[in-house]
Amino acid sequence: MRENKGVQHKPSSISSHSHLPGRLLSLIGLISLVFFVLPAQAQEAAPDTTPPATPTGLSVSVASSSELSLSWNTATDDVGVTGYRVYKRSVSSGPDTLVTTLGLVTTYADTGLAPYTKFWYSVSALDAAGNESAKTELRSGRTAIGNGDADLPAGALGPDISVGIFNYTTNDLRSSALRIRADKPFSVLKKSGEKMFDIPADKNIRITYLSDKNFRIYDPDTDVTLGEAMNEVRFEAADPNAVFDISRPNSSYDRYRGDLRVRYYDSSVADADRIWVINILPLEHYVWGMGEITGTGPSEYNKVMTTIFRTYGYWKLKWSTKYADQGFKVDATSASQIYYGYDWEVTHPEIRKGAEATQGQLVMYNGKIALTAYSSWTDGSTRRFEDGHWGHVCTTETGKVSSIYPWLSAAPDPDGKHPTESTCSLAASGNHMVGLSANGAVRMAKNSGRDARSILQHYFPGVAILKVY
Repeated sequence: MRENKGVQHKPSSISSHSHLPGRLLSLIGLISLVFFVLPAQAQEAAPDTTPPATPTGLSVSVASSSELSLSWNTATDDVGVTGYRVYKRSVSSGPDTLVTTLGLVTTYADTGLAPYTKFWYSVSALDAAGNESAKTELRSGRTAIGNGDADLPAGALGPDISVGIFNYTTNDLRSSALRIRADKPFSVLKKSGEKMFDIPADKNIRITYLSDKNFRIYDPDTDVTLGEAMNEVRFEAADPNAVFDISRPNSSYDRYRGDLRVRYYDSSVADADRIWVINILPLEHYVWGMGEITGTGPSEYNKVMTTIFRTYGYWKLKWSTKYADQGFKVDATSASQIYYGYDWEVTHPEIRKGAEATQGQLVMYNGKIALTAYSSWTDGSTRRFEDGHWGHVCTTETGKVSSIYPWLSAAPDPDGKHPTESTCSLAASGNHMVGLSANGAVRMAKNSGRDARSILQHYFPGVAILKVY
C-alpha cells in the first residue's frame, strides 16, 4: 500500500461541513438516520415473552366407539391467541403426546380410536410469538363399546316400529265402518301377506267387522265387497312417501306415514276384545310425529327430546313384549309415549328438524340402550331411580347414585326447579323427578347456551350419544 508521508489531515465534524456540496450533505444525513434513528426504534419493540392464559373448561365426551369429542373455552393473551395444542395420554401418569396443533377453534374430534378405551387429554394455548401456555388439567373419556345392544338391522331411517294408534270394540266397527285412503296407490293384503287387490291413489275404501274375527272390505260408492279377511287386514303402499288417511270422528290426527294394519285382539279378559289400528313405519318417521313437544322451544331442546323419544322407541323395539298379543311395540298414548303422526309433523315442523339433526342417535350407557326417563319439573334436584316419586307418591331421598340404572342418578337441577310448588305437590302432579327435567333442559338450552349433548349428559351421567344407523 502506498503511504502519503508528510501530509497532515485536518479533523472535521458533520456540523462543520457547511462548505460541502448539498448532495454530499444529503448523503451524510441519510447515514445518520440509518445508524442513529432506526436502532432507537428497534429498541422500543421488545420481544413478546408472555404466554397466553391456560384454557379453561376442557371437557371430553363420547361420540362413538372410535371417536371422542373435546371442547374448551377461548383462552386470552396480552397480544392475541393464535391457536391451541391438544395432548393425549394412553395412561393417566403420562407421558403427553402432541395430537395436533389447531388454529382459532375450541373443539376437536379425536377419531380412529379403539372401542371401549380410555384416554386422557390436556390443551394449551399459543400466541404469534410462539409462546405456549401451561396445559389444562387432564380430562378423560372412554370410547363406546361399538353399538352394543343397538344392533337391529336398519336403513338410513332406522328399523321399522309398530305403533298401536287407536282401537275399537267389535260393536264400534259393526255399526260404523272405518274409512281408509292414501295419497299414493296401495295394496290390501291378508295377514299371511297374500295380496287381495290394489287401490288407486285417493280412492276411499271401508272396512267393517262381521263376526268371528272376520273383516269385510268394500267400496263405499257401490257397496260392493272387495274382499274378506280373518284376524288382520294390511294396507301397504309401494311408495315410501305415501300417507294414509283414516277417518275418525272428532279426531284431528288422521294421517300417518308408512303402512297400516287393522287387527283383531282376542283378549283373555271378558269383554276386552279390541280391534286395533296399527301404524308400521321407520323409526325416524315415528320421531317426526312425536307429540311429546310442540317444537317451539330452543332448537337444542328439540334435539334433546327427539333423541330421547328415539331412544325409548328403539328400546321398546329391542326388548318390549308388553303389547305382543295386540301386535305392536308401542302405544301412541302416554302409556308409552305420545305419537300423533303426519298431521302433527306438518303443523310442528321444528320437531322434524330436530330429529333430522340427530338422525340415528341414541342415548347409550356402556353399550346398553339407556331408558331416558323425564318429567316436567323438579324441586332443584333430580332423584336417583330408587328414590323417584313413582305413582305420584312423595318419597324420601336415600342416596345420589343409582345401583340399578347408573345413568339415572341424582343431578343438580336449578334450572328445572319449580318456582312455587313443594316437592310433594310436584310429586302429586306426576313429577317423578328421575332423569331429565323438561323445564330445566329448556332453560339450559335457552339461557346457558348448552347444546343437546351436554344437556343429556348432565341429566344422564355417564351416557354416550351414539349414532347407530
